[in-house]
Amino acid sequence: MRRLVGSEEGQGAVELILILPAMIFLIAFIFLFGRVLYVRIALDTATYDCAREAVESLREQRGLAQAAYAGWNTLEGFHLDPEDAVFTVAYNRWNRGGEVTCQAAFKVYTGDLPFLRGTADRGVSLYGSTTLQVERYISRWEW
Repeated sequence: MRRLVGSEEGQGAVELILILPAMIFLIAFIFLFGRVLYVRIALDTATYDCAREAVESLREQRGLAQAAYAGWNTLEGFHLDPEDAVFTVAYNRWNRGGEVTCQAAFKVYTGDLPFLRGTADRGVSLYGSTTLQVERYISRWEW
C-alpha cells in the first residue's frame, strides 16, 4: 500500500483553492479601477468642455446653457448616461477675464461586480471641476 503522507497528489487542487479567492478579488478590483478611471477621465473632459463653452460665449445666459449642453454631449460621447450626472456652472462676474467654474458629479454603478453587490445602491461617487477665464478678447456685439 502506498503511503499518502509523502504523496503530492492533489497538491495543485489545494493550491488553486487557496489562491482562487485572492485572484477573483484582484480581477474584480481591476474591473472596478478601470471603470472608475474611465468615468473620471470622461468627467474631467466633460467639465473642461463645459467651462470652455461658457467662457467663449458672448452672453451670460447663453453661456450657461451652452456649458451644460457641452458637458452632457461629452458624456454621451463617452457612452455614459448624462442623466446620471449633475453639472453646476458658477462664475464670480461675467466680464472679460472673469472666472467660470464648471463642476460635475457622477455615480459609478458597481452592482454588477463580484464582492461589491452590496454597494450597488451607493456606488462610487466621482467629482470633477474646471475653472477657466472668460475670454479677454471677445467682441462686444450682441446677437
